[in-house]
Amino acid sequence: MLALRGRLYTRADELVVLDPLADKAMEPSDVSPNTLIVVGGILGDHPPRGRTWKLLTKRALSLGARARNLGHFQLSIDGAVYVALEVAKGKHLRSIPLIQNPTFKKRIGDTVIEITLPYAYPLVNGKPLLAPGLLDFIEQGLGYEEYKLLLKDVS
Repeated sequence: MLALRGRLYTRADELVVLDPLADKAMEPSDVSPNTLIVVGGILGDHPPRGRTWKLLTKRALSLGARARNLGHFQLSIDGAVYVALEVAKGKHLRSIPLIQNPTFKKRIGDTVIEITLPYAYPLVNGKPLLAPGLLDFIEQGLGYEEYKLLLKDVS
């Protein structure tokens, strides 16, 4: 982050690092036209292991940055960006609807499967905001995962 000083920000207190383990929730007052919001922690483990805090946030705080969370749920990266932008526009977290662990039904041939996603997603027009193609991508990997499960059952 030091390498970005002078290019993307001038003062460390202009940096807001989004981290689920941060003590304070993000508020519209945390954002000004000069604020740089650092998104893109280390997503992937469920439940989370706090790697963003260990590897990024602690270092940023030592430089003078601020850390904020987006509530008590782990969001997808694209969901976190959406929520952070809504807060930057003046909305409070409590007014941004979320759904935790949404479940979707997909038909594969004659079989209907359910896919439950392990994160919270913002609701936009009553529907979870998903990256385009996410469900199709997951569906393509299901065959491989089912194959691995079959191998375990056989051995």
